Amino acid sequence: MAEETKTTVDTTAQTTEPTTVDYSAEIAQLKAEVERFKNANDKSSKEAAEYKRQLRAKQSDEEAKASALAEAEAEREAEREKLKAELNLLKATNAYKGITDEKVVAKLIDAVSDSDHTAIAKLIDEQCRKAVADAEANWLANRPRVNNGSGDGTPLSKKDIMAIKDFGERQRAIAENMNLFRGGN
Repeated sequence: MAEETKTTVDTTAQTTEPTTVDYSAEIAQLKAEVERFKNANDKSSKEAAEYKRQLRAKQSDEEAKASALAEAEAEREAEREKLKAELNLLKATNAYKGITDEKVVAKLIDAVSDSDHTAIAKLIDEQCRKAVADAEANWLANRPRVNNGSGDGTPLSKKDIMAIKDFGERQRAIAENMNLFRGGN
């Protein structure tokens, strides 16, 4: 009975506090297992290569030619798909040539390819708004001056400028005639 008690005490001591020796043994066991798996993988890879070599040796010339033709056809098909994608990109870029921002064109192409009609509508709406804003700014910059005098060549007075109803026009007239608004006149 004394031996049974001693054995129970020893196993209890081991389960509560693993030592570095226990960890080292476990690590060594795991390393051995990894090495065993690596060797098995190497062996199976060598066997697969050998079977492939044997198959090629057994193939007749016609089978080898057919295999080579199939590989060439697969390569041609991959190249065809690549060229088709490039052609579609060129067509899409040409279709969206009014849009100068390449990032927007790329987003639009992605949206079209994904059939995301909400994104397409949003991008087109943004571009329309931008085009309208640009055209409006261009028009404002290049149009002839309005209310710039009484028509007889005399400049506007401070009173005439302050009588302009449109806020934007009034601000523009003030900016053009700053000399009337300096010095407390």
